[in-house]
Amino acid sequence: MTASEIQSPEAATVRVFVVDDHELVRFGIARALMAEPDLLLVGEAETAAQALAAIPEIRPDVAVLDERLPDASGTALCRQLRDLSPATRCILFTGFNVPIMHVTAEDAGAYGCVFKTSPLDELFVAIRRVADGDSLWAAGRQGVPPPHPADRLAGLTPREHHVLGMLAEAKTNGEIASELGLAEQTVKNFVSRLLAKAGFSSRSDAAVYMVRLQKMMADSGPWVPGPRTADHRPVPGNASGSGASGPRGGGDAGGDHGAP
Repeated sequence: MTASEIQSPEAATVRVFVVDDHELVRFGIARALMAEPDLLLVGEAETAAQALAAIPEIRPDVAVLDERLPDASGTALCRQLRDLSPATRCILFTGFNVPIMHVTAEDAGAYGCVFKTSPLDELFVAIRRVADGDSLWAAGRQGVPPPHPADRLAGLTPREHHVLGMLAEAKTNGEIASELGLAEQTVKNFVSRLLAKAGFSSRSDAAVYMVRLQKMMADSGPWVPGPRTADHRPVPGNASGSGASGPRGGGDAGGDHGAP
C-alpha cells in the first residue's frame, strides 16, 4: 500500500515514514493514519537498507523505526539517519519495555520510544509531539554519564565484566547461560552476587550504567577492566584485550565451579 492510496496530502502537516519488517504492522499503522488528517504516510520500508535508501530522498518529518529489523537494529538505523537525514526525527517502536531500551535509543538520537503494546493513538500523539520538536524522554535524564568506572568496576574480574556486558545487551539469564554453556541457575546465582558486589540495585540499574559507560568510553577511549592507577590508567599486568572480555578459569567466578 502506497501513501497515495491511503490519504490525500492536502490537509496533512506531518509527513511520516514507517520502518517495520512485519507487513501487518505497517498496514495497521497505514490504515489508522487515514483517520488522522494532519498525518500523512509518505513511505515505508521493511529493512534498514531500504530505509537508508528512501528516507534521505523523501525527508519525512518523523520516522517510526522498529527496533528489531532483519539487517540492523532500529537504534543503529537511527544513528545513521541522524547524519543522512538530520531533519527527520526518529521514534523507536519496540516491544521491549525495559530501561536499557530507553538509554540506547536516547543515545542514538531518537526523540523517544513507543511500545507496541500501546494504543495507536499514543503513537500518533508521540509523532505530533516529536514533529513539533519535543522530546519524549523524562526531563533531566538526557546525556547523564555514569560515575567514573573506577568507582564500581575496578574490583571486578574480567569474567564479571563480560557478564555485565551481556546484561547491557538486555540478555536474560537463559541467554547468558546458553552463550556460556552453563546451567541457568548457575548464571542466576552468579549475576545476583555480581550485582551485589558492584553495588547495583537491579539488572536494569547495571544495564543502564554499562550502556552509559560504553558510550563514555567510546568517546574517550577503550576501557580495560580491573584496578586503576591514580590517573585512571590500568595497573600494569592487568587483564586487557580479548582476555578481558572472555571467560577465564573457575577462580574468577568467586569459587563457584562452572560459573560464568
